[in-house]
Amino acid sequence: MIPVPARATITILEKNSWRFSAAGFVEMDAFIDTTRSFLEAQGNTPVLRADVTAGKTGRTQYSMRNSRLQFDIDAPKVGAWSTNASFEFDFMGFDPEPPVAGNTETSFMSSPTFRARELFVHAANEDGWEAIVGQYWSLFGWQPYYFSSHADVAPLAGTLNARDTQLRGMKTFNFGNGNSMALALAVSRPPQRDAQLPALDGGIRAVLGKRKAGYTTSTAGPRALRQLSVGLSGTAREFETPRTGGQVGEVSYFPGLALAFDAFVPVWAANAGSEVPDNTVSFVVEGTIGRGYGDLFPGWSGNLSTNAGGGNLDPGIGGQDALGNFRLIEMRSASGSFQYQLPDPMRTWFSLGYGQMFSTNAGLFVGGNGLKVYTRDETYFVNTFHDLADHLRIGLEYVFSSTSYTDGPVAHNHRIQLGTWFTF
Repeated sequence: MIPVPARATITILEKNSWRFSAAGFVEMDAFIDTTRSFLEAQGNTPVLRADVTAGKTGRTQYSMRNSRLQFDIDAPKVGAWSTNASFEFDFMGFDPEPPVAGNTETSFMSSPTFRARELFVHAANEDGWEAIVGQYWSLFGWQPYYFSSHADVAPLAGTLNARDTQLRGMKTFNFGNGNSMALALAVSRPPQRDAQLPALDGGIRAVLGKRKAGYTTSTAGPRALRQLSVGLSGTAREFETPRTGGQVGEVSYFPGLALAFDAFVPVWAANAGSEVPDNTVSFVVEGTIGRGYGDLFPGWSGNLSTNAGGGNLDPGIGGQDALGNFRLIEMRSASGSFQYQLPDPMRTWFSLGYGQMFSTNAGLFVGGNGLKVYTRDETYFVNTFHDLADHLRIGLEYVFSSTSYTDGPVAHNHRIQLGTWFTF
């Protein structure tokens, strides 16, 4: 199965084999940081250096912007095919951080912008064929199945986290005894609007054996058992810039390519036949390598100049070196986390993890707007969650983040976060 998010569980209307349902959660987060580098999500945003005030002074923030609202529409079955449409929204939409564009702190935090996270149609038949059309998680990295479990608003450094408009097809082969293999291909929105070809993503994923361990991926996700699984995926994308010294309309082409490896391992498995994540340990790991895929790591920019001779390009994908030549950014990432689910009556779990993203050639680039180039982001985290009830969860987390700059300094931030989630 395509790892579609948890389906909405509250049925609002059911008539003539159509069903309209809703779900979501109300989230409240309180953050204490030792620098002023971040909003709610840290991602791969750099920790500010200690040679500026914001890099030496902390701040406290409260936010409810990561709250969610989801709607699902299930259509009548047609032959062997079942179809549904899913809509998911949050309040993390485009809204310049104060004081940009005259935006105030009160309006930014208390009147946030409504945002579409997922808008897609999912179809599946009884023979293992599936399709997704619309905005959904990227196939690269088999998102969102292998996300680390943390209280911080996703993502943390070194973790793929991207949704995009796509056409995806997948075939799952079931071999019995809990073993299966899935092959998938997706044609996605070009990462550069001025490019002429869409991005192409492909992947293979195997689910092996019957050993299972508990894992809770997202802050408001269910406590569930998962099997051992391994995923390989790749992405190919094209970028264009005006050709230096060329005629009007002549462009240079730059291919972006990347590979990802993901795995979920039940280290200490649940008892055979158990349906609850009772006293289990699991490990999830991800690694990537490639060039021209920095847009899949939110917050990453390297502080690079992106004025690629007039080519339109989002930060973190490519830029100009000291000689004025355009290059794609070469990147590596690695992340992993352990999770221990305590015996079931306690409804509590602990996670600890690490993430790193770095560029092997960012040091050749020119910083944009007078900023110093950074080449590495790292994060360590430890957290605990407890379900007070089926619909009410609390979490406490400590995160240590660091950013390495090419001229020597390494900046650090310590964050303590308390979160609450009311799910429905």
